[in-house]
Amino acid sequence: RAPSPLPSQVVDHALATCSCVVSVCEAQRQLYKPTNGQVVFVGVPQPAPAWRAGAPPRSSPRQLTLLCLGIVCPRKNQLMAAEVFKEWAGSRKDVRLLIVGARYIRKYELEYVEKVKAVVGNDTRIEVHDVTSDVDAFYRQSDLLLFCSLNEVTPMVIAESMMRSIPVLTTNIAGIPGATGIRVVLINSIEPTAHHVDHSPGPRGTSRP
Repeated sequence: RAPSPLPSQVVDHALATCSCVVSVCEAQRQLYKPTNGQVVFVGVPQPAPAWRAGAPPRSSPRQLTLLCLGIVCPRKNQLMAAEVFKEWAGSRKDVRLLIVGARYIRKYELEYVEKVKAVVGNDTRIEVHDVTSDVDAFYRQSDLLLFCSLNEVTPMVIAESMMRSIPVLTTNIAGIPGATGIRVVLINSIEPTAHHVDHSPGPRGTSRP
């Protein structure tokens, strides 16, 4: 990575002459249009023996758990996730939302975390957790990944959730459609009063539920 932005002429020359330019999604390749471009999707590690594929079956009464995993910030849009969850859940007691990734370093992060907590208020169904390296502890509790990001390429959390057979509800942006499959629902709007679900065929002949 260059210490300062490269001149556009240098970037254009590299895209035109390099023997291989790797993009992390098809949308990125189409954006930059390198002469010799290839797409290599974000990978995930092999599951460790102790990993479990999401929450256990709901054979006995327990709360349906939705997971928002990622740095709590405006780009990840957890504020809207909390608002939509509260509207959807209404007075139900059998659902909960785990927001994982609160970080208290940058000023805008601090301010955004406080906004999210203000929306949560005294609603005990919504939990806000700090950044953690033990993400598997939260995957093991979760029935659904709720991903409301406004700006992404190919998020690792979607690949990790699919690896664990956890369904995903995500915004329909950037490289997400090209990297998803039959356990992913794409939403074209995350506004609380306007949900538009994309049921179009998924990649490689799959379909989205």
